Amino acid sequence: MQRTELIIVFLLHSFILIIGKECIISEDDSKTLICSDNQYITSNLTYYLSTFSNITQLSIMHSYLTAMPDLYNNNQVITLHLDNNHIELITENYSSIEYLYLTSNHIYTLHQTNLHYPKLKLLDLSYNPIEHIIQNFFTEQQFPQLKILKLTNALKYINPYILDNRLISFSPLKYLNEIYFDENDLEEFSCSKTPTYIQWNLPINLKKFSLAKNKLISFDTNCFLQISNITELDLHSNLLKNFSNSTLTLPHLSKLRLDHNLFTNIPSNLLYLSQELNELDLSANPLKLKDIKPRKQYVFPPSLKILYLNLTISDLSCLLFENLIELEQLHLVNLTTTKLKNCIFKKLTKLKTLNLSNHHLKTIDEQVFRPLLSRKQLDKLDITSHFLYCNSCSLRWLNEFLKSQNTTQVNCLDQQNKQILLNTLDVSSCRSSYGIFITTVLVLFSTVFLLCIILLFYTCKHRKLRFSNFQPVYHMVPLQHYEDRIYQNTTEDMTNDNVMLVT
Repeated sequence: MQRTELIIVFLLHSFILIIGKECIISEDDSKTLICSDNQYITSNLTYYLSTFSNITQLSIMHSYLTAMPDLYNNNQVITLHLDNNHIELITENYSSIEYLYLTSNHIYTLHQTNLHYPKLKLLDLSYNPIEHIIQNFFTEQQFPQLKILKLTNALKYINPYILDNRLISFSPLKYLNEIYFDENDLEEFSCSKTPTYIQWNLPINLKKFSLAKNKLISFDTNCFLQISNITELDLHSNLLKNFSNSTLTLPHLSKLRLDHNLFTNIPSNLLYLSQELNELDLSANPLKLKDIKPRKQYVFPPSLKILYLNLTISDLSCLLFENLIELEQLHLVNLTTTKLKNCIFKKLTKLKTLNLSNHHLKTIDEQVFRPLLSRKQLDKLDITSHFLYCNSCSLRWLNEFLKSQNTTQVNCLDQQNKQILLNTLDVSSCRSSYGIFITTVLVLFSTVFLLCIILLFYTCKHRKLRFSNFQPVYHMVPLQHYEDRIYQNTTEDMTNDNVMLVT
């Protein structure tokens, strides 16, 4: 009992001290110390590290730090957040730190060559006004275990004319797997010597590379030769119109983002780019597909499982998706065509998610979606559009299917333009499209049958009238005439016989 009371008293005392020092221990994790808006943290840091010797995460943010703090040989801290301070240079060596966050500081140069971070795995220098990086900064001696490097919005002020040989090299970092160069206003990314742009050397074991939200007009093919083992490439939100050359191959590439660029046609080399490409995003491009003629080559690799497309086309060819037998997610947002062909989804035997939101379809034909719904694999179908309302009786077939399977979620708009689930509506007053079809067929058949009977009756009646009005005409010859004629013939024969005998 006394031990429990002592623990409670100690916790209360610690809590009071922490509140008084403007730092708190995380409620979710007792090993995280958070110090925010604390101008005196540098002088009190020794106290915190000695009092809470078991903390593994230290966060000192918005505390007006002008230099990196001394951790006093503390070997317990693994994650260090120093974001949103006034730090200008990286000067301290931290032997135990594995994750170092220095975002939104005033770091303007990376010039130290005597640093040593033996366990550092992640370094985040995003949102710093870096102007200069010495050629030997990112070396294996300084960062032997570095795996993730983030330089988002940190290279806008890089001056290529003061760089050593205009070269920034990461190739010595053999464990570096991920690099982020987003939001740096880069117009060109070159991996070969150029008179005006920076030459980049990338590590050969790079797996994920992001150049999103820049101003790229072109991307040097030589860069792909350096990163042949890459698995994820993000080039979204740039000004790209073409994607490298037709002979390029990235055999291990599994995810490619080319959305929000200026592609007018699907890149011709996508089909052979990678046999392991699982996810492709081409959305938010002004794509205008050329006519896909029969027996032509397919445009997408058959390995795709996730595909994002926006198409400004009036007639969507069934050949576009014909070879995507492994596709599980298809996102056709902002589709401008007003009608889909019945064969468009026929080959997508493994499709689980279909997103047609913001479409311009005038009708939702049951025959288009029936192949998908009949396989009972579709988990989500989004047909939300300003042109499609849930109270439409044409969706009764889909509503009935949802109620019977209870697996698929379909969104549409109610009369107040709010998204709701279609299977929550009561459309019992609507007639089933299948029932309407059967009724129409029966009515047509009955009409044709009745017309046949009427025509047959009219034909028979007309023939009967013709026979009833027919009167045969006989030639009447008196009987006496025949008797005289017979007698005359007989007399002539006898006379001839007598003449022969006399002779």
